[in-house]
Amino acid sequence: MASKQDNETLKLLLYAGGGALVFFTFKKGFTGLLEAVGIKDDKNAVSVNNEVDNVGSPWQPTYWSKQKDAKLFTVAYTQYLCKQIYNSVGWFKDDWSLAFGAIKSCKYKTQVSWLAYQFYILYQVDLLSWLPGGGGWPNDRFSNEDVAQAIKYVKGLPIK
Repeated sequence: MASKQDNETLKLLLYAGGGALVFFTFKKGFTGLLEAVGIKDDKNAVSVNNEVDNVGSPWQPTYWSKQKDAKLFTVAYTQYLCKQIYNSVGWFKDDWSLAFGAIKSCKYKTQVSWLAYQFYILYQVDLLSWLPGGGGWPNDRFSNEDVAQAIKYVKGLPIK
């Protein structure tokens, strides 16, 4: 038989869970609760996924090659930026300002594509897919909100 203390602990846990359910429901609505639990993707995750799947996106490594007279960085400088992005992720702390700073060095969409191309050459992974990571620690990198910020910045850049 369960002791009286075990019953009290169980009752306390049920109250706390119910309180959390009510709190999240009132704070963000039912959709916010589903997003917090991870059942439903938030709008930033949808934005990132849509951009990854977009074949005409400047985040695609081949976008730069389809533009006439593309203004690109040198290979050495681009690889330096790639390493800056890659090294902005640590075991315990990720530094979004370093990664986003490297992306903001690009003043044209073709430069972002060139960066993605060189990132693929160096690390054999798509840059935009790599940024948020996924699958939990240690593969979680930056939030979908951070990556959506970068996507929004790139959408505002001129092509060449």
